[in-house]
Amino acid sequence: MACPNRDRHLPDDTAAVIARIVAARAAGRPIVLARREPTLRDDLPALLDAARGDDRRAVGVVSNGRRFAYDDFTAAARAAAASPRSASSCSPPTTPAPTPSPGSTAPRPRPGAAPRALRRAGIAALELRAPLDAGNLAGYAGYAALAGALDVDQLRVEAALDAVSLDALGDGRAVAALDALLAACRAAGVAVEAAPLTAGTSLHHWLPAPRPRRGAGGAATPGRIAP
Repeated sequence: MACPNRDRHLPDDTAAVIARIVAARAAGRPIVLARREPTLRDDLPALLDAARGDDRRAVGVVSNGRRFAYDDFTAAARAAAASPRSASSCSPPTTPAPTPSPGSTAPRPRPGAAPRALRRAGIAALELRAPLDAGNLAGYAGYAALAGALDVDQLRVEAALDAVSLDALGDGRAVAALDALLAACRAAGVAVEAAPLTAGTSLHHWLPAPRPRRGAGGAATPGRIAP
């Protein structure tokens, strides 16, 4: 795991967070809610609504995806962030399926339920983040198949120096793992981006782009963008 000390967390107070969002909107760019776990906040709909604003700004959420496995939660979040282009980025992709709330009779969602629920809600673009660390180098290329199975629009490589280790960089194992992943992505037709090593796992500066999809007759259609 990457060192958590690199993160700077937003305050818990809703008004303070909205003030930060309003200030960020002044730049005219999409707004991304990230770090810690945004979906655990009870005020998430209010934050999404503030991020969208009157101009229907594009909004992104970086999440472990667990709560997005539930259609009712995902639909509510989508309604709050309704914009021409909303996105969700899930990391890490191999976390256990979410556990229902205490007392809930809802069945435990299966792995992969979150991306499917997000698609049903009309999210325009989905990104799967692939953290590179010393423990997953041997099977790192497997993220390409996972991205294809989950029907995401792109894979993003994230590599924190403290997680990869100097040994893995020095002996070439990290580079070999990246090469294997890129080859697997090319073979599977999966788009891939890589965050700079200096950014670690904290780069949240852009949203994934929805890839063209094939409609009836094989014609390319835009990503699933809700009105």
